[in-house]
Amino acid sequence: MGSDPAASPSLFVPEPGELAFDIVECEWDEKIFKAVVVANCGERVVGFALVLPVSDGTITDGVDKISAGFNGQPVLHDRHEWIIPRGHPTRIATFVSLGEPTNNLVRLFEECFGMPATDRPAAPDFMCDMVVLRGLIVPESGRMTARCKVFLRTSDAEDETYAEFFLSINTLEKAIWVSEKAAEYRAPIIGWATSEIQRPQ
Repeated sequence: MGSDPAASPSLFVPEPGELAFDIVECEWDEKIFKAVVVANCGERVVGFALVLPVSDGTITDGVDKISAGFNGQPVLHDRHEWIIPRGHPTRIATFVSLGEPTNNLVRLFEECFGMPATDRPAAPDFMCDMVVLRGLIVPESGRMTARCKVFLRTSDAEDETYAEFFLSINTLEKAIWVSEKAAEYRAPIIGWATSEIQRPQ
């Protein structure tokens, strides 16, 4: 899983094979965390904006304990809930296009994924689910060092529109980087990034 995001921020850095971006603008208040990120890839500038709603200290989260019951039907045994601390991300993330830099990013992904090049523009924005896997978040000192997993899905089923990838944030080092979970998610990632796949309203 790489370096520990809860340790020294200077040691929480991208691993080989991860695509890193510089945070050039950052806003973090009682409602949202927003970062504009860019990277130079050869002659192209690539980038996007990341928007995370944050908790006001009253939003709850939880996990269900489920097992297979009679005839394989899921049975809910228990639910554990907690309050998301003030200033911490909730489970929602929105990726927003910066125009040409995000179009360039789509082209870069097509190349890296070994997919045919297209001229499809990047989606203006798309919303997805995100969970923090590990990290240390201290809003008062502007520290968000976190390794997250992003889920792209149109329903609870893991169908051809479903994808996952990893997203890491280090505000103190002004960096965000991404890495893939599995090659099978490459096509749907491009689909989400170009509005070919959309989250139900």
